[in-house]
Amino acid sequence: MHSLFGALPDFFSDEAELRTIWSDPDTRKALLLGLADKGFSKAPLLKLRYRNAMADALSDLGSAAQIRQVFVGFQQYLYQG
Repeated sequence: MHSLFGALPDFFSDEAELRTIWSDPDTRKALLLGLADKGFSKAPLLKLRYRNAMADALSDLGSAAQIRQVFVGFQQYLYQG
């Protein structure tokens, strides 16, 4: 996690810039690809948090269907000003 936070300034300078990047699918994809190129793919990021313990993830977050439902529902609030 420490190495991830150390790498983030290479991709954006502040929260406002991150919101701008994340709100556009093309720039979001470029950010995720850039992170993956530095060794932080979506899979390793989840592993950093849950250390390969799927049971812990499901215990914390709910079923895969619940996780997806929350994520999709949250999107409408994520980009509001």
